[in-house]
Amino acid sequence: MLGSVFIALVLRVGGTALWLLFSVVVARALSLEDFGFVFFAINVIMIGGAISVMGYDVTVLRFGSILWRDQKKQEFRNLLAEARQAVFIMGLIVSVGLALATLFGLDTPVTNDLPIALLVGASILAIGFMSVERDVLRAAGKLQQALFAYSIIRSLVPLVLIAVAWPFGILTTNFVLIAVGIALLSSLAWDRWCLHKLALPKREMIALPHLRIALITWSGDAGLVVLLRAPAIVIGLTGGLGAAALFIAAERISQLGTFFTEAVRTAVGPNLAQANETERQKAVTHASMLMLVSGMIGSILLLVFGAIFLWLFGPAYRPAFPALIALLIGQTSWAILGPTALVLNMFGEAKVRSLISILAAIGLLILLPLFDTALAAAIVVAAISWAMNFGLCLAIYIRLGLRCGVFGIGMSDAKNIWKSEMKTVLKFTQGHREV
Repeated sequence: MLGSVFIALVLRVGGTALWLLFSVVVARALSLEDFGFVFFAINVIMIGGAISVMGYDVTVLRFGSILWRDQKKQEFRNLLAEARQAVFIMGLIVSVGLALATLFGLDTPVTNDLPIALLVGASILAIGFMSVERDVLRAAGKLQQALFAYSIIRSLVPLVLIAVAWPFGILTTNFVLIAVGIALLSSLAWDRWCLHKLALPKREMIALPHLRIALITWSGDAGLVVLLRAPAIVIGLTGGLGAAALFIAAERISQLGTFFTEAVRTAVGPNLAQANETERQKAVTHASMLMLVSGMIGSILLLVFGAIFLWLFGPAYRPAFPALIALLIGQTSWAILGPTALVLNMFGEAKVRSLISILAAIGLLILLPLFDTALAAAIVVAAISWAMNFGLCLAIYIRLGLRCGVFGIGMSDAKNIWKSEMKTVLKFTQGHREV
């Protein structure tokens, strides 16, 4: 497993670094308000993508991992076709909804201009397809290919485009959003090429047999995306694009503290899905241990270097530092309490996970409009993150009888996992030396 984590970590680190550099260039080239507008639109794209995917990203990972392990390629291909069909239908509905909101005069930054609304809608469709196809590749054991597009291409393409445009004075908010759209299409093309190489048979179905399960997961995923993306949108509406820009800068940097845990979560998903009932606690303990260690490393590094990263954005963004610390405190809940949402999804308790995530999202949306500063929004996000993850951890114990996070890690477990991973590292190293 450590080899998969290492691959995921390298790609996550590379992608996060590129996305941070992209954010810094945009912040330096545009005004505070224009920066807030660009990332307001990007957050709308991310939320729209979570809606359009309809829970099929988790569904293809959960069931696709088992189908691929059992070499049921026809059923695997049918699952991919089903996911694409669902994304297309819902993505089209979301895109049309944005266009109609613009025509009816809804006053938001992305619905004040029809071309922007259409561009955001097209990007939502692209990221929806990317999400399910990335997880189909993960289910097929193609972790490196799955993360290369999502982490590297998605960040590198817009960075190159804006770096070329900046010296010529043609870098505008519209240009940046077009560059993001081109990056999403480039990433999608990579995913399609990688899937083509799997040599899957033609689809044999038209119906959506996994729709009910996907919809249960969907509401939970939507709740989590609201938790991660809605604060910048709400602050942009209540406190203005300047306040949103400060929150977004803090959020961009705080994500550097999560790329270790995200790498672990990405790598352990198929292993959790394939674990039988007698292996579940061991798999959860293993994943929790890796999450804890990786999360603490990320948090410490960010505490040390966070102010330096924020300085890169420019003097106007220095007031965002307290918000950065608050967001970091909230993010430690994922490291300490483990991959709670993933465990519930992979072990058939998506309905409970969705309920808790929805309640957290509702609480967030009730509290956020009461505040109009980046710091207040960050404190609300941190508090809700801890409450949600503790609720998910408790649900894992009540529903599955499993201990997740620090509650499931004993000294003997830590020693055994350490020995197991060190053996993996030695084999990995020896294999490369022989090559």
